Amino acid sequence: MSDELVQLQFPFRDYQTLAKIAIESLIHLGEAGKQALYETGRKFGSHIIKTNYPNESEVNLTNEEKIRFLKETSAMLGLDPDFSYDETHQVMMLKIFHCPFKELAFSNENQTICEMHRYFISGMFEQLFTSATLKEETNMLNGCQTCMYKASIQ
Repeated sequence: MSDELVQLQFPFRDYQTLAKIAIESLIHLGEAGKQALYETGRKFGSHIIKTNYPNESEVNLTNEEKIRFLKETSAMLGLDPDFSYDETHQVMMLKIFHCPFKELAFSNENQTICEMHRYFISGMFEQLFTSATLKEETNMLNGCQTCMYKASIQ
């Protein structure tokens, strides 16, 4: 397996350039554009959980089931995730070994894409837990092997 992006599309479609144009346009709008990008990330994170588990309600699920849903969804998204859960302190650690936005994040040379991705993951957590706070611990953009998040959940 390679760490380099490989894409095959017939006929040719350049979605990466389209994504760059859209993101740079939002960033160019200043703080309002960034906030729109972040909130859209949160919305899509929530949406992916709702779409994958349409008949499930957070109220009726155990924490173990919620964590399983997060694991399954993260794996389906290709994040190559690793989860650990401290039940006593209600804290979950999430390590992401594969970032689906890596090329955009590195070409952007700032944390905007990473922040949008954090909001996306927050949206996933918020869809499943009554209260979830996500904090970035490490970031691939800073030379780390993984992006790691600490989630306080209830």
